[in-house]
Amino acid sequence: MDKKELALFETTLKECGYKKMNGHYKKEDYAWWKSNKTGDETNYQIAVMVYDWSKYPKIDEVNPISISYEFLLGPNNFDGRCDLSVSDENMTPAKFELIANDFYVQIANNFLLNK
Repeated sequence: MDKKELALFETTLKECGYKKMNGHYKKEDYAWWKSNKTGDETNYQIAVMVYDWSKYPKIDEVNPISISYEFLLGPNNFDGRCDLSVSDENMTPAKFELIANDFYVQIANNFLLNK
């Protein structure tokens, strides 16, 4: 992905309810976050992390921007850690949201509801 494609991609993220944050969860340059909630309780969060390799002059990347998707289980649901990471240039936010929801349903049905 180049910077022009990134600008369009980020417009889509904003329109889909993601919020830009400048944290460094996995050493990303920044990320776009979205929560999946039931009422006031967060079930899980999705992060779309942006890595800008163009700032490193010795890295000659054809596509200077890379994206990674993360699923994080809400802290109210689980005492441990449960996440899912996907780095795939063909992944879309909509497709990852479906994967994240399916993953959450499996975790909820097989682990959380059977405590």
